[in-house]
Amino acid sequence: MSVFELVSQNGTVAFAAILLAFGVPYLIVYALHELRFRRLRLLMDYEASFSSSEPGASRATRTNLGNNPSFEFVRSKYVSDIDDVEFAHLAKGKSNAASRTGDGTLDETGEKIAILLFSRPKFLKLKTNRRLMIMATGFGILAFLGFLFALSCLSGSIPPSCHWGRCIRVFFTGGTGLAPNRASALEEQMRTVMALAFIGGYVSAMREFLRRMSVFDLTGYSFLKQAVEIFASVVFVALLFRAFPHPGNMLGEGCDFLAGKIASTTCGSTNTGGNENTKDTLSWAWIAMAPLFGLFPESASRYLFIRAGSFMNWIKSEDNRFNAITRSVPLDVIDGIDFWTRIRLEQAGIFDVQNLATYNPIMLYIETPYGFYQVFDWIAQAQLCHIIGIEKFLLFREINIRTIFDLERAIRSKDAPEQFDEIAAAILLATTSSMTGAATISKLAPLITGDDGKMKSGSVEEFSLWARSKLGASADINTKAMEHLANWISDDLHVRRLRLLWKDISKSLGPESWHLDDDKDGMVVAAG
Repeated sequence: MSVFELVSQNGTVAFAAILLAFGVPYLIVYALHELRFRRLRLLMDYEASFSSSEPGASRATRTNLGNNPSFEFVRSKYVSDIDDVEFAHLAKGKSNAASRTGDGTLDETGEKIAILLFSRPKFLKLKTNRRLMIMATGFGILAFLGFLFALSCLSGSIPPSCHWGRCIRVFFTGGTGLAPNRASALEEQMRTVMALAFIGGYVSAMREFLRRMSVFDLTGYSFLKQAVEIFASVVFVALLFRAFPHPGNMLGEGCDFLAGKIASTTCGSTNTGGNENTKDTLSWAWIAMAPLFGLFPESASRYLFIRAGSFMNWIKSEDNRFNAITRSVPLDVIDGIDFWTRIRLEQAGIFDVQNLATYNPIMLYIETPYGFYQVFDWIAQAQLCHIIGIEKFLLFREINIRTIFDLERAIRSKDAPEQFDEIAAAILLATTSSMTGAATISKLAPLITGDDGKMKSGSVEEFSLWARSKLGASADINTKAMEHLANWISDDLHVRRLRLLWKDISKSLGPESWHLDDDKDGMVVAAG
């Protein structure tokens, strides 16, 4: 039976396959088109909100916010996939857009954004959308064949005589030496496992498309990669099923598949004359594992390599001794992020505190429904947590040092008393469970100077006390040491980027925002 005959005999299955294979990817591409214009409008509103220049002033006289590298990167992200020739054609067709961009107040990227917003081209008028539609069609053809096969298998609409070609039948049951009725049962199980793996792979692909759409990273490569991943997952799952048709029977005499029999579903069963139906039943383990292997495309191949590494010493293994103390820090530790917020941030590719600490705050504001000051506060907290560790971060938070800038202000401010250097040193040089765990696993013994002036090996607790004693020699030494420590803690590029945004936004708010009117400093500002 050919594909065309199967389509003609199963109209409902074919319609569902077409809808899922082509309709969903096309909707995602169209949603990406609409998302572009919504975020470009947000970018223009963002610049207008934090600009302190007079209306109509040239871009060169505006505040530093307009020239901020973080802001420029976000702006160019949404127009970089459209070439200059296409922009010129769009501007020519809309005189309103041309007149709004020719007054010298916008730079090149700003002109492109204005052209897009005022011309508002239709979906298929943009070349980038047409290219995505072509790649989505290629993905849809593979998905259609997969759904046609999967839905037909799971609905039982494929007749027993339909083997989809002799070569496929050999792949299903070749080399088993089974009787025709037993071979037919194994073939049916194989088709079911492959169908479940395909459905899992399709769900994984849709999740990947939506995730890439949310961060505006959906390209033709995304469709090609997911098509290959689905195909590879189905093939790997089929090979694993051929090798281990009943994982529960890997122990005991019931594991006799290699001898030409399909083992009983009872683990370790020695029954050779029991119910024949149980011998041809698909293992519940494969019903659960097949879609999981599809949901996580690399899991099947990784499983094979892990199993192969147990008896092939030439495969380089990983040093996983420190897994227990090197786990990623969850987003929930940040004040203001709950379970549902964490799920939304994961859709933007932010899975732990390190990801949040290094993320562009303007991009996070544009690509999520959260306010700018809210995401700014989250990133400032994450930077402190990422640099000093979760234990010290939580302890600092109890004394109202929540962000990386709070720590800078506590140590480096010209008005900060020296006592805060002592408080900060007590926490920053404290021993943590991660330190003791790493020393225990690696058997590391830091070298410290004893009371007699000689070097000796000590524990991490002794090392922390020794390091703290070096700073406590005098108040001047402690102040210089803590300021130096604060300098290298806050000298990461992502901290410098956030500090630049902090200063630009603070300038745009003006000196009136620095103090309340009845504050001592506020009265000086008001009087001046």
